[in-house]
Amino acid sequence: MSFDINSAMNEYINNPDMSYKKLALKYGVAYSVIAKEAKKNEWVKKRKKNMNSDLSKDKKLSILQKATDKSIQSLYSKLYEEELSINDIKNISTILKTLTAVQRDLNDLPTYKEQNSVRISNERLQLVKAKISSSGDESSETGVVLIPFLDEEDEDEDVVYEGEESV
Repeated sequence: MSFDINSAMNEYINNPDMSYKKLALKYGVAYSVIAKEAKKNEWVKKRKKNMNSDLSKDKKLSILQKATDKSIQSLYSKLYEEELSINDIKNISTILKTLTAVQRDLNDLPTYKEQNSVRISNERLQLVKAKISSSGDESSETGVVLIPFLDEEDEDEDVVYEGEESV
């Protein structure tokens, strides 16, 4: 019996409660036919990808909160039982770093280095603006000394400079 494999696939991908057995019963085909098509066309990967793309920011935050709560409960239980090993501390540290990074990504928060870089860039920008506005003043000193140019004809040969003897 022929059945619409594309509609079965779409139903499986979009409905998290749908199973191969339910599809086989619904379309009147053997379980092995559904399983073979699912494996061939990677239905499980497509379903996971579809489920992940549907997760909203609130849902992701909820999942993050649950994972954090579970990690904290585990930490408290180990602390009270005084069974905390070096590996446990390392794992907890890694978990906290990962959770912090995920939270920053979800909320578009900059890291300390990024904040510092922005602050330094703003300070440089202010200095450049101040320099540009002060260079517009004609009366301000530039630090350049102007020496008049003398032609050879204008030079006075009788002038004796310091450290020289007159001839």
